[in-house]
Amino acid sequence: MQHASSISPTNSVGILQSIHLSHKKGLGRKLLIAVLVISSIFTCVQVTYQLYTDYLLGLDEIERRFEQIFTSNHNSLSRSIWDVDNEETLIIGEGIYSLPHVVSVIIKEKSKTDQRELVNFNTQINDDVKHRQFDLFFLHNQESHLIGELQIKINLSPLYNDLIDKLTFILIFQIIKTFSVSILIFTTFHYLVTQHLMAMANYSKSFSKDQEVDELKLNRKPSKNSDELDEMVKALNIAKNNVENVIKYNNKSIKLEEELNQQKIKDELNLSHRLQMEKKNGELEKTISQLKDTQEKLQQSEKMALIGSMVSGVAHELNTPIGTSITAISHLQKESVHIAALIEKNSLKKSALTQFFQDHYDLGNSILNNLNRAAGLIKSFKLVSADQHEDIASDFNLYENLEDILKTIRPSFVDKNIRINNDLPMNINVTSYPGVFYQIYTNLLNNVNLHAFENDSNGEVTLNAVLANNMLTLSITDNGKGMSEDLIEKLFVPFFTTKRKEGATGLGMCIVNALVSEKLQGEIEVTSKLGCWTKFVIKIPNIIYD
Repeated sequence: MQHASSISPTNSVGILQSIHLSHKKGLGRKLLIAVLVISSIFTCVQVTYQLYTDYLLGLDEIERRFEQIFTSNHNSLSRSIWDVDNEETLIIGEGIYSLPHVVSVIIKEKSKTDQRELVNFNTQINDDVKHRQFDLFFLHNQESHLIGELQIKINLSPLYNDLIDKLTFILIFQIIKTFSVSILIFTTFHYLVTQHLMAMANYSKSFSKDQEVDELKLNRKPSKNSDELDEMVKALNIAKNNVENVIKYNNKSIKLEEELNQQKIKDELNLSHRLQMEKKNGELEKTISQLKDTQEKLQQSEKMALIGSMVSGVAHELNTPIGTSITAISHLQKESVHIAALIEKNSLKKSALTQFFQDHYDLGNSILNNLNRAAGLIKSFKLVSADQHEDIASDFNLYENLEDILKTIRPSFVDKNIRINNDLPMNINVTSYPGVFYQIYTNLLNNVNLHAFENDSNGEVTLNAVLANNMLTLSITDNGKGMSEDLIEKLFVPFFTTKRKEGATGLGMCIVNALVSEKLQGEIEVTSKLGCWTKFVIKIPNIIYD
């Protein structure tokens, strides 16, 4: 295992190599050259600007000296020339000539017609000089008279020598400073960057498929804020992990290739088996299709059986009102014959006629009520039978919809003395499929009659409804014998029934589940307590209501 977290002899050799590379062709050498070049450029610019500035200042200083010399000697020199005091003029000229760096002094006397030279001190030099010429005036009788001319030359060599001395000092200082800073930068760069880069390079070279390598840790003090080297270390460690993962995946791919070759052999063996299975699947699909046809026929038979059951109940209910109406009509016929006989005998009494009209009125009301009752039963049955094949949505009152179906269903509950309570609110008007609701009520109530009150009587079934937030919730609760958990799980399974010997098909609850979930896009839930009660809850979303 290799560790990069400490300085070992090998790492020391690596550091020496990195220093050698830095001197030879590494980043340190390039950085050193760049620093030297940039520093030299800035130094040249700085020195040039400073020398030029000093040169201009020197020239200004010489100009001030010219002005100072002229100002100091103008009056005395003008007076000596006006008074023709040549000795005084010579002394003044010699004084000016003795000033530092003055190499030439010429004093001339001027008139309107002629001029002559009074003083001439001159040193022959080959250096550059600065020359100035001043006119001499004398004020006499409030008039200024031009009486002479002063010429002065000052040597510029001291100025140039001073500039050269400054240039030499600045260059020596800047060279020492530049090399010192460059060496410091180079050393710091090597300490902070180069040796760590070499450590990273050596770490990268150590990656091997046959040997695991520890994570890279540089020999540096930890800091709170990560820098570029820390990011590089993270990247190298991630790369190391990726390389190791690639090696592992490569090994796995070799094994996988072997497994694929084995699987290819198995696939070839399974191909013939699949062809045989396809033939059997074709036969199985035909069988399933036949079973579906059979199931649809059985569902249709279940619907027809329900209609038949309602027909027998309606017929039983119609016998009473129609029979009563026939008996009443027969009695009216007999009374009519009796009254006719009394009229023929002229023995009809007022009391007998009054009693005849009273009996005729009472029997007429009885016949009308019984015929209305029979008409209502026939109307309800027609609604149920007609809605077996209609899928058109219509507006209807929820309470009246249930009452219509209860008129045809209640007769089958009379023998067991089972009471059906319609507790639906009377003010709920919806737009849906009334025939679907008829079928749901019919199947659920027949299921209650057949199973919940199998051997009991005096039972009670209550239907209720709640409409809130566009969700209609119907509940059908009975106080029958209840169901076990196993039975509830199988309740909606097609063809499952506990009354097959009594002729049940096991499709009633399956039809209810299909109508609720597919036609009404709702859901149905069943809860029960064995020996106590059973409750069906139907939730129908997105119901349209007034």
